[in-house]
Amino acid sequence: MAQKKDLIEMLRKIVGSEEIRSDLKMLSGYFREPLAESQLRVVFPESVEKVQEIVRLADEMKVPIYTLNDTYLPQDVAAQDGILLDFKKMDRIERVDKRNLMAHVQRGVTFAQLQEELAKEGLKVTTPAAATSPFVVTNLVNRVVIKAAARYPEVPVTNMYVVLADGRLHKSGSHALSEEMSDTKSEGGADISKWYQASGDIFGIITRASIHIYPERERRSALVFGFDDLKGACQALRDIPRREIGTEYLAMDAKYLGALAEIKKGIKLPPWTVLVGFEGREEHIIYQEKMVREFAEELGGKANDSLREILTGKIDEAWPLKTQNHTAFYTLFNRVADFDESIADALKKRGYPSTEFGRLIVSVDRGRAAYSLYALFKNGNDPSQLVDELNEMLLDKGAFYDRPLGKFAQSVFSRIDGYPEHLKRIKGIMDPKGILNPGMLNLQ
Repeated sequence: MAQKKDLIEMLRKIVGSEEIRSDLKMLSGYFREPLAESQLRVVFPESVEKVQEIVRLADEMKVPIYTLNDTYLPQDVAAQDGILLDFKKMDRIERVDKRNLMAHVQRGVTFAQLQEELAKEGLKVTTPAAATSPFVVTNLVNRVVIKAAARYPEVPVTNMYVVLADGRLHKSGSHALSEEMSDTKSEGGADISKWYQASGDIFGIITRASIHIYPERERRSALVFGFDDLKGACQALRDIPRREIGTEYLAMDAKYLGALAEIKKGIKLPPWTVLVGFEGREEHIIYQEKMVREFAEELGGKANDSLREILTGKIDEAWPLKTQNHTAFYTLFNRVADFDESIADALKKRGYPSTEFGRLIVSVDRGRAAYSLYALFKNGNDPSQLVDELNEMLLDKGAFYDRPLGKFAQSVFSRIDGYPEHLKRIKGIMDPKGILNPGMLNLQ
């Protein structure tokens, strides 16, 4: 008890009493289910230096620190006697480098905030197809797939500020040498930023990063096509981007599109809708649109101008993940239909209604691969357990998960000889006391 009082008192000295919260109503907002009790204290640091002080204190007192990398924390974290860092007050856009097309932002900066600032300079940022939070750094570091992945498959983030387990600051990119030097989209030497991508802050707490940005073009537009089946939609997502035409390529079934665009019931949607985004010079876009129309129609697509009007205005928004009960993975286009059939069969056998799941498919790297997301909208009968079962089944069939979490992460890693032990060794070196997000990847 004395240690607990000492911890709270020392946290007050670092951030002030008003930046520490522990009431259950507020804490419940970080979890799927309301909390009856919790030992967590939420702390709202305002700077990298404050985070360093908090981590040093936690290291000294051997108190675990948790960070929110998705919409919710795992439910069992609520029972832990530790610190939860909320970065929403670290919302400063430190610098926009228009010449080198980089924006240096703190972890609490939102997409809406950054977009508003960039628009003043005629700039923009790529946005997620299924964002797990409103924050730019969190989504991009976690490799949440962007809508423009057909054209920009690389992860658009570098130059991280990472607070290590002992409170030291690690600068992962060129800013380790000097912040006065020219910013580039690739790091000199080893690309150390990749070390922290999708790590869930278990090796260090990311507090700032440099984001790739892009100039706004003369014209921004989109085309929308309806397809009668998955095969035609997938062929469009695979074949047309290979012609170096367009920026975004993604498809949604009627269920997912209805939820995303909040389309009123009664409005008839095609079984599958393919969205193609364009940006560039006026004459260039006119040519590209003409070519895409021809290719899509050859594949059985029907232009849908009413949906085009609805979706064009949304294409630069960060689309939120519509439900936490979902599975998402990468695969080749020639396997999308096979996975789709397996998922439908598995859900049917478990009594899950076919009308209550939606599908989103994003074309990646000019049609080289597909990112498939299946959202379960019905919340009864423990859909989270159903998702776990789907993940295991899909993993057995060869689905590629680039950021597995919790128990499923251990299942994925255990299939790679020596990988869990390797991760544990790295964790032991980077965080010997195990205070940074313990248990998140089942490494402790």
